[in-house]
Amino acid sequence: MNDYPLDAFLFYRSYREALNGMTQKDQLATLLAIIDYALYGVEPKLTGKMPTSIFTVARPVIDANNARRAGGKKGGRPKKKTIGFSADETIGFEKEKPDALYNEEHRDEKEPPNSPPRGKRERFTPPSVDEVSAFCLERKNGIDPEEFVSFYASKGWKVGTSPMKDWRAAVVTWERKRAKTEEPEPDHAKRGRLVVGEDGEEVAVFDG
Repeated sequence: MNDYPLDAFLFYRSYREALNGMTQKDQLATLLAIIDYALYGVEPKLTGKMPTSIFTVARPVIDANNARRAGGKKGGRPKKKTIGFSADETIGFEKEKPDALYNEEHRDEKEPPNSPPRGKRERFTPPSVDEVSAFCLERKNGIDPEEFVSFYASKGWKVGTSPMKDWRAAVVTWERKRAKTEEPEPDHAKRGRLVVGEDGEEVAVFDG
């Protein structure tokens, strides 16, 4: 049980968006109903259909948040008892290493420069043309940064059907494909042009 009144409660954006299209009178009634119920535990006396509907949707969310708050004040879930040995002891086996340490020891040395460690990867954020340009200039690979950004932006920043995880690795892939395509050819070989396929792979197309 919560000890009312509370000092604060979570107010979600969905609550605010649900008020759109209502009269100011109904908006005020709905807001006060949510606030009074969340902070003081007061049961609202709503008459309008819209205010009643919105409060009915918000009520279980408020109850769940307040229940978590009450559980936190009591110290949370009690620790499980161990049988004959402490939680820090092992039974003849070496303790598993933390994921971060394991990933650092087994890090792939072939990863492109400036890539974040595998154990510390952040959510992918599409790069700007300037970022790609700086990376390409650093590697001196001759790749057009605007072409790179435009291509993957049109694909929703996917490589094939999978979401892109590291745009620098994709630049290195383009770089290697271009290098293979531009290797010296015999005089009798046909000259081709480099085309980027739908899957993001570069292939040489020969004319004639």
